[in-house]
Amino acid sequence: MTSASFEGVAARMSYEDLDGEIIAIDFQSGAYYNLAGTAAEIWRHALAGSGRDAIVSGAAAASADAAAARHEAGRLLDELVALNLIAETGPEGDRPAPFATFETPLIEKFEDMAELIQLDPIHEVTAAGWPHVQV
Repeated sequence: MTSASFEGVAARMSYEDLDGEIIAIDFQSGAYYNLAGTAAEIWRHALAGSGRDAIVSGAAAASADAAAARHEAGRLLDELVALNLIAETGPEGDRPAPFATFETPLIEKFEDMAELIQLDPIHEVTAAGWPHVQV
């Protein structure tokens, strides 16, 4: 299998890097995600042009348990792709992916505001103003 590079799925999501954490919002599902620490580093490397091999190798180099780090970094990339937050694109990106440290990367998913995030403020505005959810 050839290693791929990644890109954000811009049509359905947006993200911000706030104080070292990534907050990503999926407008289609209404879910939003928090990635901190190593998970945020993996996100940044993926969207900056590092390929899968470079990311998992960088994670392994920063960990005392290289095999576990490779597995966990690959698992997070697979999860981000499965959630449609990033997409695998063409051939391997050539940008190195150094990590200062490595900890098990975690992604937190929140759906408490899904109904509001999914509102279409352009088409669901009534005479009352801002979109109101029909109950």
